[in-house]
Formats: sequence, C-alpha cells, structure tokens
Amino acid sequence: MLRKFFFFGITSTLILTACTLTQFPSANPDKARAENMGEMKTSKGKKDTAEDLMYEAKINERVTINGSARNAMLGAIVKTSDNTPIYIDGISEWESKILGKSIVVTGVLRLRKLAPNPEVGPNGEQSHGIKGDSYILENSTWTVDK
Repeated sequence: MLRKFFFFGITSTLILTACTLTQFPSANPDKARAENMGEMKTSKGKKDTAEDLMYEAKINERVTINGSARNAMLGAIVKTSDNTPIYIDGISEWESKILGKSIVVTGVLRLRKLAPNPEVGPNGEQSHGIKGDSYILENSTWTVDK
C-alpha cells in the first residue's frame, strides 16, 4: 500500500514539474503569432516601423524584393530579411527546387485583404484569419539568387 502512495507521489511530482517547465503557446494569439513567425507588417492599427514605411511608400509601384522562397497557408511568399511575408499573386506554392532558396522577385507591390479577420467566440475560441491587409506582388518574375 505504501508503495502505491509513493509511486503516485513521485508520478504526480514529475508531471507537475514537466508542466511548469514546458512552454505552452501564449494565450494571446497576436503575441503567439509574433513569437512564432514574425508579425505581418502593415500600418493598419499598428505602430509603423522603418520597414512598414518603406513597403507602403512603394504600393502600386514595380519593385524588386530579395528574400527566401517559402510556402504559407495562403500561397507562395518571399520572406524578406525583416521577416515580412510578401505573397506572390497566382502561385499557390513554390516548386521544390526553389523552396527555401534565396530569390529575387520583381513585380507590382499591392496591399490587399487576403482572408477575413480572426473572430473571437463567446468562450474565447478564435477562428483562423489575418488581421489587416497583406503585401502581394502581382505580375511578378523571379530568379534564384546566386
């Protein structure tokens, strides 16, 4: 009988210790998103940074962007050095031979709403979505950076 209590006590202690050492996702979805993948950069409701102003000053202009070819839930992106995701219009994902490589993309920079805003339900549950607008390159061409 004493062994059962001892085993139960040790097991409980190990579980509680593991729980306190484990980093659970943030209860704040915006903070969690920022911690895990970098905050989407727009001036909509957020403090402008130098990068925000640089991109927003180029909206509707033909630009050249250097970055890494990545796939996101809403399509192929160029992830810039400041972690800004810029979607490539018309491409759902990069080919495996391009994915992860440094690329140079030229196209017309637009700012567009790609998905609905996330909604919070009555019990705190949150739907998928993106706050604000996203940067998109239209009529783009790209090359792998050598």
